[in-house]
Amino acid sequence: MEEYEEQFSKIASLLGDKVRAVMLWNMLDGRAFTASELAICASVSSQSASNHLNKLVTAKLLVVEKQGRHRYYRYASEEVARVVETMGSLITISEKDRSIPVTTPKDLTFARTCYDHLAGKLGVQVTKALVDNHILVLEEKVHIKHEERSHIKGFGMF
Repeated sequence: MEEYEEQFSKIASLLGDKVRAVMLWNMLDGRAFTASELAICASVSSQSASNHLNKLVTAKLLVVEKQGRHRYYRYASEEVARVVETMGSLITISEKDRSIPVTTPKDLTFARTCYDHLAGKLGVQVTKALVDNHILVLEEKVHIKHEERSHIKGFGMF
């Protein structure tokens, strides 16, 4: 058990570092980024970004792909992205911040993807329609009713 506690502690410390957290947050759109791009996001030098990225690759939280002379970093798995996204859901937004005008382009607030799922107003409307029509069931986890699975397989939803 001690081995798992040690591994958990290492992962938590990797995610808890501000520079790495900023990099991982910026990668939630699902794209792969160069170390230089992530250095700019995190306001650090390229050398510092590379050191942080190497730690994340070593821990198998990120993978690196070479294309020509460029190296692109992306999440090693969908599960890693979900952990980062779930951590973001714990952020408390103050009433003052809720009143800040939204400057996101209307197309992005209407329909966008976030890593691998539909988001924005369209995502909310689709989810609401599925729940209202008793296709999705909201419990501790969202799940699709067994008898409805054949209806939505054609949409490539699962």
